[in-house]
Amino acid sequence: MPLHATAPPLVVAVGNWSGFYAGVVALSNRLTVKAEYWFVDLGHTSTTFPLTLAVSTMAATSSYQEHLVRAGFNFKFGGL
Repeated sequence: MPLHATAPPLVVAVGNWSGFYAGVVALSNRLTVKAEYWFVDLGHTSTTFPLTLAVSTMAATSSYQEHLVRAGFNFKFGGL
């Protein structure tokens, strides 16, 4: 019967940050366009798994990042 390691995996998470940029431009008195850019870095995670007989280990690293872009326009109805 093979022996299996019973130790739980070791997980290490490091750093997170985000950045944002937005701009709006008037094309006329009634029409504007807008754009936004977001960058989100949720850090990275390293995990180490013990293998059978705890003679060696297996490691995995993951990074979590997002780049988001949004655009749109606004139209003003009536009024000034």
